[in-house]
Amino acid sequence: MNILDYVLKKTDGALFVRMEIYAACVGISKQTARNQISAKTFPLPLVRIGRSVFVKALDLANFLETGISPRAASEVQSAPRRPGRPRKYSEAARNQAAKRNAPRNEGGK
Repeated sequence: MNILDYVLKKTDGALFVRMEIYAACVGISKQTARNQISAKTFPLPLVRIGRSVFVKALDLANFLETGISPRAASEVQSAPRRPGRPRKYSEAARNQAAKRNAPRNEGGK
């Protein structure tokens, strides 16, 4: 039995998976899935029908099989820069990194 069959059996053959079933398959709580949707870090494309949110069964099966989400492959995001002047701790970390990477002067003889 492949993973798509497992997902279809778990959803009684439905093509769209509710958040409760998605969370159970992935091993997270339903609230964690909602938080990911709110933060726009949810790994799969969503289907909204009315107020309900679903995931396609095929997308869920591919995600469980490969561990790679379709969004992760297409969208690579870096953390947004914070506005304003850099904090002292980030400046200190940059200075330490520069000292570690700087060539050592082997003076002596």
